[in-house]
Amino acid sequence: MERHLRTVTTMVWVILGLVAFSKTSWAAASAHSGAGISIVKLVNGERATSPPGPVLNVGSTVTWSFIVTNTGTTRLIDIGVTDDRVGDIDCPRTRLFSGQSMTCTETGTVIAGQYRNVATVQAVFAKGKEVSDTDAAHYFGEQGDGGDQGCTPGYWKNHPESWAATPYTTGQSIASVFANAATWPAIANATLLAALDFPGGPGVEGGARILMRAAVAALLNASHPGVDYPRTAAQVISSVNAALASGNRETMLALAEALDDDNNLGCPLN
Repeated sequence: MERHLRTVTTMVWVILGLVAFSKTSWAAASAHSGAGISIVKLVNGERATSPPGPVLNVGSTVTWSFIVTNTGTTRLIDIGVTDDRVGDIDCPRTRLFSGQSMTCTETGTVIAGQYRNVATVQAVFAKGKEVSDTDAAHYFGEQGDGGDQGCTPGYWKNHPESWAATPYTTGQSIASVFANAATWPAIANATLLAALDFPGGPGVEGGARILMRAAVAALLNASHPGVDYPRTAAQVISSVNAALASGNRETMLALAEALDDDNNLGCPLN
């Protein structure tokens, strides 16, 4: 009988030990799974984690970009992005491999005063475990003239005579206006006129070229008294420098797209 009890006791301790080992191993596996995700939220292409953020005209369109990156070493599935003010955000993918990124976008109408919203991304990895991240963004809405005009890069390239009404010249260097272009000397030393004909290209520098093409047109639109543009020149310069400083291609492309929308509102010149 005593031997039987010792055997049962030993078996119980072995089972408990295996359970404890299993839990410890699972915890260790989870802790070292390498799963990770990040979200970066932009307002009209600008990172604005602290108030006031960019100053936008009430009633104009604001574009939020949500850059989601798998920062870990394992595949993520069932990726979802939500915004505490906007709701569910449509994204192009629900799965990302390690190192992959995607950009989700949403638009809204600018309201008056200080505005803040927070984006959250969640994803699933091994055995249903989750990872998440959040990022806040801000803007300040002010009453403006509700500008609804803009001329394209092609217009400004082909009508250098229209530059005379602005403070800028065709031979002026990009870096003289957009200081953060200095990271790429070939871009920084090019003229504002040359920027209007920049090709695209891969990588961060390609993104910077795409941005500069839209940025120079936006700068001229904002500076010309005959164009009722929805942004001021100061807003254009600030947001473009911020996007260049990010060193992130997706950030630059998001701003380029927003500027391009404004540049295609309709040109009142000539």
